[in-house]
Amino acid sequence: MVVNVEIGGILERRLRRLVELGVYASVAEAVREAVRVMLDSMDLRKYALELYISREASLHYVAEFAGETFQGMIDYMMSRGVTPAVGAASREDYKPLEPGEVILDAFTLYVVYKTRLGDVLSRLREEGVHVLIPKSVESYLHILAAERIRRGLALPGEPERVEVEEREDPSVPLTPLELGVIEYARREGVPLLSDDFRARGFARRRGVRAYS
Repeated sequence: MVVNVEIGGILERRLRRLVELGVYASVAEAVREAVRVMLDSMDLRKYALELYISREASLHYVAEFAGETFQGMIDYMMSRGVTPAVGAASREDYKPLEPGEVILDAFTLYVVYKTRLGDVLSRLREEGVHVLIPKSVESYLHILAAERIRRGLALPGEPERVEVEEREDPSVPLTPLELGVIEYARREGVPLLSDDFRARGFARRRGVRAYS
């Protein structure tokens, strides 16, 4: 995303002098650094929590906004008395999957590898359910797998990686990756496994079969 910023007066002159002195390669670089310093000085978790409550954003969305891990964001939310909207919430979430493909989002991959739900994936595979994940989360999968091995838990098997095109939609409080996974599920006609109640709801409104 490109944002045009109008800067004039003393601020512009100072920035240009810094560029002339070689402190920054360009005014644009100086502005990016200023924004980064500003964001680093803020408690973004507080604003992420406001997004979660007021805009009903997904957990992945607010964790990404705050620069937190999933676990770190969950811990922060719980410390503020906010229970994450995750897990099954209705009978529809429990519907058995038919043999075929199913795609997981990044948060659900985290839940599976952090808990004993890996056994569930293994059972699904035995029942003919073929698990897909976005190729872009492959490095994250390796980290989760290493942590699981250190905890003495068996790996649930290697999900197949598929290309998922991330999608930007400022009006929807889901990450570009979540939107991309939902669009992939809609286009390919495969169910979505998501442990995030809000992501499931959005997927269903798009005509996607979504389960916890």
